[in-house]
Amino acid sequence: MRNRLKSVVIVAVSLLASASSLGCLSDLPDPVGEPPYVPELRVTVRDGSLFEGGPMDIRLFESGEPTAQASISAQADDGRVWSATIGLSLEQVSGATVELRIEPLSEGMGTVALQEAEERRYSESGTLSFSLESGRIVRGVADISPQDASSEFEGRYNLSCWVHPESLGRPRNGEGVGVEQIQDGEFASPFCSPMAHLR
Repeated sequence: MRNRLKSVVIVAVSLLASASSLGCLSDLPDPVGEPPYVPELRVTVRDGSLFEGGPMDIRLFESGEPTAQASISAQADDGRVWSATIGLSLEQVSGATVELRIEPLSEGMGTVALQEAEERRYSESGTLSFSLESGRIVRGVADISPQDASSEFEGRYNLSCWVHPESLGRPRNGEGVGVEQIQDGEFASPFCSPMAHLR
């Protein structure tokens, strides 16, 4: 029994010696720590302000008004938020210039807003242009009034396509305008396949 205890003590001492030779255990990187945040899209406003956020989100709908919708939301260090919501036709998805209007959001129209504290200022007029490039890169310009919200943006985009279930060989899940659409992740349906190269 004593021999067994000695061997246990020797093993424990050896492990402690190894740990001390490697340095303090608390100096080792945290394996469960979150990776640093890396913005996927940047908006640079005319006055030099920088806004950062997630990718431009583009969704295609087999039936809907508008047929496609793109959105951007980016935030500055001081808490201001620059956002855009754009209604598109399918023909406009890969590269579009849209007129900016507060209401209504329809194909070929959109809005840009700058949120400052409690005040949300919408674009009064102007255009927003963008193009989608290989590697899921988007580049664009918002030339709008008031001019202090005019901006350039660049970053990544995500594209998803939504269709009626029967377009993917599945049973219909309802009737009328409220029929739920499902995501065609493989862009295999007749509606989505022409846009598959943009994924």
